[in-house]
Amino acid sequence: MEDLPLDVALLLDSSSSMGRRVRAVSAGAAGFFDDVLRPGDRAALLSFSDDLVLRVPWSGHQEVAQLRAGAGSLRSHGTTRLYDSIVYGLASFTSGGGRRALVVLSDGADTESDHGLEQVLDAARRGGVAIFPVALGEFGTLPTAELRRLAEESGGAFFDASVDGDLGQIFARIERLLRTQYRLTFRADPEGPLRLAPVTVRIDRPGVTVRTVVAPRG
Repeated sequence: MEDLPLDVALLLDSSSSMGRRVRAVSAGAAGFFDDVLRPGDRAALLSFSDDLVLRVPWSGHQEVAQLRAGAGSLRSHGTTRLYDSIVYGLASFTSGGGRRALVVLSDGADTESDHGLEQVLDAARRGGVAIFPVALGEFGTLPTAELRRLAEESGGAFFDASVDGDLGQIFARIERLLRTQYRLTFRADPEGPLRLAPVTVRIDRPGVTVRTVVAPRG
């Protein structure tokens, strides 16, 4: 069992529907980098509308100023390629590294992605990345059921900013969840079928909930 540093990518919606909320999201992202990153951790910043942009590549805690500056440059425009952007964000994770998480902040439904939900789920499972969708604003058009499923099956959690508090509180909860994650590695039977086998983890501690996500190790 390994206690590992964090690899966290923030994926921010900058589509036209975000409007003035972009400023709040930018400030929240800057605070996230300040509060969460520790020595050994890494973070990246991406944004999406009808474009998919890697604003700041993977950086260590000593490069927080670059991450903050990248968050501050966000402007709203264009449509919402939500699923494409999640696949793009998942692909940015390099092999190895620590506990992996993709935090997605968005206010609306996907409008023109080439990828569908099942493709996103497959990419998340194979990459071993926990996804934490954060729903912003009015949620009549946001695919909350799909995002909840994506969070659950990847080992992340879904947050609704209208219920779960401001971004600072949500980011603090995400950090607590990530800091209590551990990676257990096991070798499957090389003669067995090529599939992801179900795994059950039990812990002898009252009041503690355990969730398991199985992913191939590259």
